[in-house]
Amino acid sequence: MLTLILVLRLLHIVAGAFWFGAVLTTVFFIEPAAEAFGSDGERFLAHIASRRRLVTFLVVAALITALAGGGLYWIDSAGLNADWITTRTGLVFTCGAIAGIVAFLIPIAAFRPTLARLDALAKDQKLTGDTASERVTGRAVDARFRRWGTVQAGLLLFAVATMAVARYVP
Repeated sequence: MLTLILVLRLLHIVAGAFWFGAVLTTVFFIEPAAEAFGSDGERFLAHIASRRRLVTFLVVAALITALAGGGLYWIDSAGLNADWITTRTGLVFTCGAIAGIVAFLIPIAAFRPTLARLDALAKDQKLTGDTASERVTGRAVDARFRRWGTVQAGLLLFAVATMAVARYVP
């Protein structure tokens, strides 16, 4: 059992650190820098999202984090025992887990337009961002990405913070 817990913790922490760090870097540094370069920046985002497979790596990291975290939660809670879940430690872990799950669902619900646009750019389709209509659409998509990306980053920060302190809550 100890080996299983060690493996799950290792997977949960390493994949979670990658997921959290990549989201923060993308939302607060890469996307704003790319926006400053206009259509060239959008093509850069398309390249890292599709051709460098950043989106794939983020999805895999998020899945590993969630699955390993779920396994740890199951073990710690002795099979979802309400007596453990309602302890302070259990409640803090539960709040962090809920935040992580919601952060995992945000890209599925909110980022589709952005990812579809970036995928089209990566495939060199006739989407250049040069027409007035494409610029307006691109700005709306970028604003949605920024808004939901910031929410996702905040939820992940909350999840990381709760996971870091849950065992030590008095």
